[in-house]
Amino acid sequence: MKNLIAAVLLFGCGAAQAASVTIDFEEFPFPSAFLTGSSFASQGFTIENLGSIAAEITPCSPSCASNGTQTLLTQVDGALRISRTDGQLFSFLNFDGAESFSTLPSFWAGSIDIQAETANGEILNTSFILDQINDGTGSGIDFQTFSVDSEFANLSSMVISSSGNVGRNDFSLDNLVLTAVPIPAAVWLFGSGLGLLGWMRRKV
Repeated sequence: MKNLIAAVLLFGCGAAQAASVTIDFEEFPFPSAFLTGSSFASQGFTIENLGSIAAEITPCSPSCASNGTQTLLTQVDGALRISRTDGQLFSFLNFDGAESFSTLPSFWAGSIDIQAETANGEILNTSFILDQINDGTGSGIDFQTFSVDSEFANLSSMVISSSGNVGRNDFSLDNLVLTAVPIPAAVWLFGSGLGLLGWMRRKV
């Protein structure tokens, strides 16, 4: 019996550990375009296009910001809402961001902006400045890796948009690292404990 209880405790602690996923857009066929108001799922998360024009899987022509893999390009006033498909909470850890068409610098956003809502309704805002380096498939490093502050945890949803340009604010995304917030160990163990007690009573 002691061994059984120990096994339940050990499994419960493992269930409470958070698991990170990376949304890298590699599972989508090229070319793909996600129209205004449409959504797509990846790694247990739903991404909705809130902009007025399609978000596109790149590479594209004219040459877009490139890191040698498929990325997501948003144009004009592009914005993306991200939430867990199962409605549970999540944390946002880091992502890669860049400008858009390498030959059209007048389209580039100055920053990528994030607004998130926590489980208790608090609104969080942060921005990441783009370095304005983008030579497409050339030798330059187009994408920057941005780490998100630790307060962006226990989120119900978040919106990624851009700003800083008087005209268009195009930007690109890749490798979004998110963590599904697990059911607290105490809650899991409480349920497991009730089940174990019921089993013990039946045995008696």
